[in-house]
Amino acid sequence: MAKSKVLPHGLCTPVPIPNVDISMDFILGLPRSRNVHDFLFVVVDQFSKMTYFIPSHKVDDARIIVNLFFKDVVKLHELPRSIVSDQDSKSLNHFWRTLWVKHGTKLLFSKTSHPKSDSQT
Repeated sequence: MAKSKVLPHGLCTPVPIPNVDISMDFILGLPRSRNVHDFLFVVVDQFSKMTYFIPSHKVDDARIIVNLFFKDVVKLHELPRSIVSDQDSKSLNHFWRTLWVKHGTKLLFSKTSHPKSDSQT
């Protein structure tokens, strides 16, 4: 009885596919694991809240971190539209910036005075 009989019903509109936005951070100072990993690379998909904890070594450079990122995150998702990260030396590396500029991803950095901007990671 509550349905309108005067106005015709329209077609359903498709739900847009969400863009991939992620946040990432690096956790240092962990005790060594059996595989001698002492560093965690944490990546959070901001839409699904899926979190990846990627073990690595503290001495790994940006190329190794990028390879881990592609192997563990990009293979399940597409390339992200934007990345929120703190201003860590590993995320500020020239190789890391060049890679994201080439793929059209925005690097958004949180400020140390406002840590809630990177609150998901």
